[in-house]
Order: sequence, then structure tokens, then C-alpha cells
Amino acid sequence: MLTKDEIQRTVAQVDRSTVMGKRDYAIILLSARNGLRGSDIINLKLTDVGEALKEHILNGRPDSHSEFIFLVNGR
Repeated sequence: MLTKDEIQRTVAQVDRSTVMGKRDYAIILLSARNGLRGSDIINLKLTDVGEALKEHILNGRPDSHSEFIFLVNGR
């Protein structure tokens, strides 16, 4: 469990100007704010999300036929 300060310092290190940085930022916040485990996050599917991740899906996620939200190396 990270402290609030540790989470803030971690998030501050993420370069949100890149696609991968935006992805990493979303993953960190899903874990820190919602208590999702890594296995929960990597298994999220498009049918599982609401409007909160719409920006990532429409503008940050690489084109893919994969049903998983967070892709690694375009897969």
C-alpha cells in the first residue's frame, strides 16, 4: 500500500504527453484510487468500461482488434 504522497510522486513522474504515458497514468490511478490489482487492470475489456476511459480508447489506444483496453507494444 502506497501513501498518498508516494502516489503523487509516482504520478508526477509519468509523461502524460505520450500515448504510453497516458496509459501508464490511467493504470496507476485505477490501482491507487480504485484498489484494482494488476491482474484486474490487464484483464479489463472494452465492455467493462464507462465514460471515464473513453478518451484513452478513442485517442490514446493504438488501433487493435483486441478486446483488452490496455495494450502492450500495440498488441
